[in-house]
Amino acid sequence: MSCILVEASAAAGAVKAECLAGARAGPPDDCGGAGGYERLVESLAHPNRKESRDLLEWVGADIVPEHFDLAAINHGLKGAGTAAFRRKREMYYQGR
Repeated sequence: MSCILVEASAAAGAVKAECLAGARAGPPDDCGGAGGYERLVESLAHPNRKESRDLLEWVGADIVPEHFDLAAINHGLKGAGTAAFRRKREMYYQGR
């Protein structure tokens, strides 16, 4: 489950998004949302089960759920709220 706490808001016209803290890595794409991510974390705890082996083969060996990269999160948020950021995200999700 994700929770976002807004500690302060900027003056009108000022655009800056910054993550101050967090926990755990985000789920990989197409893992089935929050429930799928929990199953993935459970699979990592029990890698010898058949279901776990299949899931871990799909996701790869690189996943470390406890890893949280604050710098990477803030890099991804750089420019959030600007028109250029919105265009970049739209192009990404449209597959261009």
